[in-house]
Amino acid sequence: MTDLSGFKYIWDGTDPGWVVHRRTEDREHLSIVFPDGADLLDLKAMRAVLPELAAASAVNVMALKGALSFDLGEHESSIARRLKEMCASRQLTIRSEAQRFVRYGVLNELRRVYCLIEDDELNRAVAEHAIHQGVPVRESTV
Repeated sequence: MTDLSGFKYIWDGTDPGWVVHRRTEDREHLSIVFPDGADLLDLKAMRAVLPELAAASAVNVMALKGALSFDLGEHESSIARRLKEMCASRQLTIRSEAQRFVRYGVLNELRRVYCLIEDDELNRAVAEHAIHQGVPVRESTV
């Protein structure tokens, strides 16, 4: 178990004004899938949708011929929605994996200072313990 005693000032009342900011992000990981392998029409459609492929040389794009999928990466939900619509308009099949991330920040609203904890696990542990100890939570979503 992680020793959180160095952060007790956040929840023990000796330094008032601390809150936990909990930010929830809905993201999606997208891929274009080609059940029979990417053909020339698929590659042309991809070039129309993806600026990085439009700018790529024909040789580099042709290297994708026969691929079973093309990774589009992780995107915020509204950007993912637009990408899916653009791909659908070109008859490209998208695989989407929804992901939800919760990020925490601990800040003092009275003194306007942020408790910077660079270790993600420790930051989460401090925030969750502070919540458990009754420190107020401010919610936001992205």
